[in-house]
Amino acid sequence: MDLDAGTLGSLLAYGPREDADQEAMGEAWENGTLPDQHGRPVVLSGLMFTRPDGQHLDPAYVSRHMQVIARRVGLCCAVVSAASAGTAVVTVGRRHIAPEGTWMVYRDRDPIGAVTVTKCIWRRGSGATLTLAEPLTFNLRPKDELGQRVLSRRRLHDLRHSSASIQLDAGVDLALISKRHGHSSTAITSDLYVHLLCSARQRAAEAVASAVPRASRVPTSRPQLPNEESAEFSES
Repeated sequence: MDLDAGTLGSLLAYGPREDADQEAMGEAWENGTLPDQHGRPVVLSGLMFTRPDGQHLDPAYVSRHMQVIARRVGLCCAVVSAASAGTAVVTVGRRHIAPEGTWMVYRDRDPIGAVTVTKCIWRRGSGATLTLAEPLTFNLRPKDELGQRVLSRRRLHDLRHSSASIQLDAGVDLALISKRHGHSSTAITSDLYVHLLCSARQRAAEAVASAVPRASRVPTSRPQLPNEESAEFSES
């Protein structure tokens, strides 16, 4: 499957680390087994991301660690004390990014508003008190998050659906998306993402319409029919 330059570069940079682990383990290096969808054991091989001894990563661990990474991407800090609408001071925990600036506020990873931080005063420990440019227009709860483009909570498998959604929205051909996702036919891809294809079809229709030259016409008044004048005359 084709990869973008950034992803490919990251994989190439990680490769030597995996090679060193495998060399250190020698013949003891193996990826282990996992059950398939029917419960039959499958011997794994050729895995790139493993434990130092070569064993596969537990799927539950990967999903949990993915959430740790997702939380840190774009996250500035999290609220530790409730703050009511009208106040301009917010207490937060550890900052992952310098807090001065404008941030979206997320609750359960859904955006609920925006705030602009003008001042940060460190508190004992890892917390801080933030001063806002304007009073809050909504209530803040503990665990609300400040950040930009914070990733929503997803299962690991949901990343496949997110990838397909992004490609469809970008206008990538359905047949290519189906091939990239390993579907046996485009019908499977179409059935899975039929709700997204509606908007894609609408954009396609509008693109075709905009490409066809059209003469603009100025609406004119309806011409009077011959019998209309006589009818009006007779009624008067």
